[in-house]
Amino acid sequence: MAAVLLDFGQASEGIPDQTTLRIFAYAWIGYPVVVVLVAVARQTRLGTYIEEISIFKDFSYGLLDAFTKVMFAGYTAFSAFDRPGSTADPAVWPPPAAPSRA
Repeated sequence: MAAVLLDFGQASEGIPDQTTLRIFAYAWIGYPVVVVLVAVARQTRLGTYIEEISIFKDFSYGLLDAFTKVMFAGYTAFSAFDRPGSTADPAVWPPPAAPSRA
């Protein structure tokens, strides 16, 4: 995972808005960290179900999912609508046609 993210960091050098993109990508490191923490915690108490581990895992995945989805949506929206002259820019859209009165 770390090698993929390092390669991603090098591949995104030419992108003007790297900060948002890198924050989004580096948040992915949280998923394997949660898996490792849960695996270690379960190895300490073999044969028993620990509710706190399940709550921690659900809470952590919920936070990571919410954060990465918001970052992805924000990055996508700003990439599409924050460029003057792009076809997604409302300033370029043709004015709405007047309603026909029949």
